[in-house]
Amino acid sequence: MPGREPENPTTRLFRQILLSCLLSGLFAVFSPNHLIGQEADVSSPAPQLLNVFLDCHLIISCDTDHFRREITFVNWVRRREDAHLHLILTWTRSGAGNEYQFDNIGLGEWTGVDSHLTWTSSSVNTQGEVINGITRTMALGFVPYAQRLGLAEQLRVQFDPADAIQKARQVQNIQNPEDDPWDFWVFRINARADLNGQDKRKVRNLNGTVSANRVTEAFKLELSFNGSLNETENQLSSGDWFTSDRKSWGATGVVVRSLTGHWSLGAQFGANSSSVANRRAGFRAAPALEWNLFPYSESTRQQLIFMYQVGGSWVDWWEETIFEEDAEWVFDHRFRTDLNFRQPWGSGGTAFQIASLLDDVSKWEMSLEGSVNIRLFRGFSFNVGGNYRIIRNQIGLRRRNLTDEEILTARRQLATDSSYRLNFGITFDFGSVFNNVVNTRFPQDVRGPLFFF
Repeated sequence: MPGREPENPTTRLFRQILLSCLLSGLFAVFSPNHLIGQEADVSSPAPQLLNVFLDCHLIISCDTDHFRREITFVNWVRRREDAHLHLILTWTRSGAGNEYQFDNIGLGEWTGVDSHLTWTSSSVNTQGEVINGITRTMALGFVPYAQRLGLAEQLRVQFDPADAIQKARQVQNIQNPEDDPWDFWVFRINARADLNGQDKRKVRNLNGTVSANRVTEAFKLELSFNGSLNETENQLSSGDWFTSDRKSWGATGVVVRSLTGHWSLGAQFGANSSSVANRRAGFRAAPALEWNLFPYSESTRQQLIFMYQVGGSWVDWWEETIFEEDAEWVFDHRFRTDLNFRQPWGSGGTAFQIASLLDDVSKWEMSLEGSVNIRLFRGFSFNVGGNYRIIRNQIGLRRRNLTDEEILTARRQLATDSSYRLNFGITFDFGSVFNNVVNTRFPQDVRGPLFFF
């Protein structure tokens, strides 16, 4: 065999360099340090807190201090523009308590990432139990969003068996009225006395209310009775005492049958007495038909209602009226429409009503009322509200001339063609976007007046 030709030194050096580079690359790719680095590259970014804008000023149980103290894995921000999430918390009365609705609305990059939760309180719950129930549900709604921000490792789930059993019993009662010993009936009694005075002035206000309600998805019945006595005594410059009093009582009832998701059939009935309105006693019954453009299930966020009602009343007047009546039957009909909404950009509502007597359309009334609060831009909101009434139906006015004392103290109803009310304002805030700190030292209600004189 012929001998192999000697290898060129330059070729041998090039091959050795190429082999070294290949081995170094393979070692770098499969080394443990590199694999750890790969895991770091694909891991989640550093966790960050969820920025939440809370919108719940329309409910009594909006205890923002408690929410901020208990839910610490989010940043509470003062402006919607700085939030990942806009929470709208609303409520509606249920059979034996209130149903609270939590609408989580994603903002910015999370637009469209929304969720909806509900929690129902019981009429036997204390205010503290209601606040805790709202807080728990609110925190649960935040969990999926916090997980997206890398907080899953820091969150823990705690199960309270006793509390879970109690809630399950409440849900069972809500879903199965035959198992509820009260059959969905809820009763409330409220009484209040307010007495205050000075050497030359005394004020006594007595008020009381009794109500009974039964509410289910298919049927609603509400009954209530209220009475009030407002009495004021003033010592005049002559030394004599002048007494001004207003007395009234009323009993009302509403019965409603749910027909469909948009239609309802019901009736209002009741009786009342008012010294100001010249009614010694009045009784009324009025069936009505109602249609809601939106499903009733969305009523806490939006509703557009149209109602038509026909009613009959019998009235016994305290004094003879301008139409020379001591007592009479009155038949009327009315049309009313209500629009209410609560959206991320604001909230508000408006109502229009027109009514007249059936046998005399010249005696009529028309009213328009409304309010709106709109967020115009960052930190700036505008609100306006009011009402206007055209009045042509004051059939209960007293025939005699009123005394100056009755006019000055508003003890009697005055003749008028219209009435109005208007209010408007702006709100502008700026500064830190965070609203996490809770400090209840020196609360406003324990400081007392600034000056002692």
